[in-house]
Amino acid sequence: MKNNHYCLNLRLLTLATLLTASVLPLSGCFPLAAGGAIVTGFVAADRRSAGAQLEDQNIEIKAGNQLRLNIGDRAHINITSYNRQVLITGEVPSAQDQARAEQLVRAVDNVSTVLNELAVMGNTTLTERSNDVITAGRVKAAIFDAQDLTSNAFKITIERNVV
Repeated sequence: MKNNHYCLNLRLLTLATLLTASVLPLSGCFPLAAGGAIVTGFVAADRRSAGAQLEDQNIEIKAGNQLRLNIGDRAHINITSYNRQVLITGEVPSAQDQARAEQLVRAVDNVSTVLNELAVMGNTTLTERSNDVITAGRVKAAIFDAQDLTSNAFKITIERNVV
């Protein structure tokens, strides 16, 4: 019985993958291969070239890996890269961790600038992070609704209710 359940799950996963792969090209969204991982992005809607988007994504992945290896779970750190400029947001327990995080991100290949907005404090709660997600949605909706702004010209990051 266990094998039948496994086979059914495998078939469903395969079907879901095929459906996703067939729908993505229709939506203007297509996958990019990045270091063995599939990354999906709205390349056509972004003002940056596909190469710049891929480079920013690689910077975020590499920086995140370095931070996980060197600082670990004692901090909550987000990495946002746009045109090789990296914004570090979140919380760290000490000023030494704050400086170390910046140093690790600065050492990643192709990073041109690092903006360190890490706060030395305890990690935010799930409720606080959820509120940040809601605020981000409101900001994105307001930009999208604005007639004189191009919504894909902005990358929105919110941390501790600061946009």
